[in-house]
Amino acid sequence: MVMGMLHINGSDVSPHEIQERKLADELVWFGRLLEHHAGTDPNADRILDVSDTALHYGHRKRPYWKSVEAFEAKHRRELDAILRLDISQILASDFHTRFGQLFLITQEMSTDEPIEQFDVDLRRYQEEIARMIHELKHLVSERTPEPMTLKQARGLEQSNIIARAWDQDHQLALVKQATTLPVVESDGTLNGHSKAAILEVGIPRRGQKPETAMPSRWSPIASLLASK
Repeated sequence: MVMGMLHINGSDVSPHEIQERKLADELVWFGRLLEHHAGTDPNADRILDVSDTALHYGHRKRPYWKSVEAFEAKHRRELDAILRLDISQILASDFHTRFGQLFLITQEMSTDEPIEQFDVDLRRYQEEIARMIHELKHLVSERTPEPMTLKQARGLEQSNIIARAWDQDHQLALVKQATTLPVVESDGTLNGHSKAAILEVGIPRRGQKPETAMPSRWSPIASLLASK
C-alpha cells in the first residue's frame, strides 16, 4: 500500500522535501502577516526582504520550495539570521500550530491528489486566513478607542480539523480543516464566528469510495459546515 501524497508525475515525496516545503510555506506565512507592516518596522522589512528573495531565488520556473532550498544552500547565515528574530520565532510557532499537522497528514494519506495541488490549496488557505486576520485587526481598530495588535488578532483565530474520510482499506483519504475568527460588530465588540476559510486535502484513490466519519471532537461550527 502506497502511503502519502505523490508528485504529479507519480514519484515519491521524500521527508526531506516535506521539511523544505514546510520552511517555504513558513516564509510565505511571514509575508502574508507582515506585508501591512512594511516600512513601519525594520525587522519586519528585513524578514519580508529575505523571505521574498528566498521564495523567488534562481530560475523563474523553479518551484517555490526549490527556490528556498537553493537560497538556503547559498545563504544559510542570512536565512538563519531572520529566523532567529523574535517576531519570526512567534510567527513560526503560530505557523506550526495552524499548519504543522497538515504536513504530517500529507505523509500518511492514501490519496491520488498530488503534492503540487496541496501547494496551491495551502497557499490559498494561508492567504485567506491572513486576509481575515488583517480585516479583523482593521475593523476593531477603526471602531474602538484602543487599536488591536496583530498578535491580538492572530490569537483570536481558531483552526480545527472538521472532517476526515477513510477509504475502503481504512486508510486516511481526505481531511478538511477550517479557520474562523470572531465577527466584529458595529461598536467593535466581538461575537460568534466568521465564515470559515476551509482547506480540503486529499481525494480517494481511484476505484475507492471513502467512508466518512466525524472527528472525536465535533464542534458546532464543524456540524454547520458539514451540513452545507
